[in-house]
Amino acid sequence: MGEGSRSGGDPANQEGGAAIRDDHEHGDGRDPRHTGGPRPKRSRRTRRGRTSVHVWIHQQDFISAIEWLIAHDDIDGIVNVASPNPLPNSDFMQILRHEAGVPFGLTSTKWMLAIGAVFMRTETELILKSRRVVPGRLIDGGFVFRYPRWEEAAHDLVAAWYRARAGTSHAA
Repeated sequence: MGEGSRSGGDPANQEGGAAIRDDHEHGDGRDPRHTGGPRPKRSRRTRRGRTSVHVWIHQQDFISAIEWLIAHDDIDGIVNVASPNPLPNSDFMQILRHEAGVPFGLTSTKWMLAIGAVFMRTETELILKSRRVVPGRLIDGGFVFRYPRWEEAAHDLVAAWYRARAGTSHAA
């Protein structure tokens, strides 16, 4: 289903407002723009047909998008609130580790995630699946992201975390 479909069974359309969606699905590792010819070399995980796509949005862009949607009451139906640039989870984590100054990361296995899911009170399936979601209706409507790329967003978020941490350590 595409963003902005106006099916009669959609509760958001029946009420005449925008429903916000920020969900995830498991990507298949294929470039949707690829139209033929040899495919670029892909990692082993991608060749198996399952690359985890990380959909993200900076907190300031999330708040701005909500405010923008409130101001644009002509938009109804489902609106994906996510960055316009989802990326493979491995790239997401590599950038986050770089910004946080963490030299390496450990890959989580399925059994590790199963243990974590118990503590998070969720299903492992919800952790393992992802959906390549893009904010087509926001972009088409003219919304401008302050942090459209993960590199800048991660830099800002990590810097804010360090600032907040420094402020709380002096209070203790």
